[in-house]
Amino acid sequence: MPANLRKAHDSLDRAVDRAYGQTSGFPTDAARLAFLFQRHETLAAPLARPLPRRQPRQPRVQHPAASSPQGSAPTELGAVHAEHSPT
Repeated sequence: MPANLRKAHDSLDRAVDRAYGQTSGFPTDAARLAFLFQRHETLAAPLARPLPRRQPRQPRVQHPAASSPQGSAPTELGAVHAEHSPT
């Protein structure tokens, strides 16, 4: 691994150690990973609960005007104006 990449990894490891209260650092990378995975399991455990089952939805009732020819949208602007103009 290039020296500058190793230095960046070491710096990140120290930042993670400090963030989790390990001022002297973890003794090994394996110890750091074990701690982080344990922390993840603790925090993610409440999310793993099964969700309560929902009741099935009731079928929607279609409005009668939506299925009739009068309820359909006109295709020309003139037809819209004629429907809504006073007589």
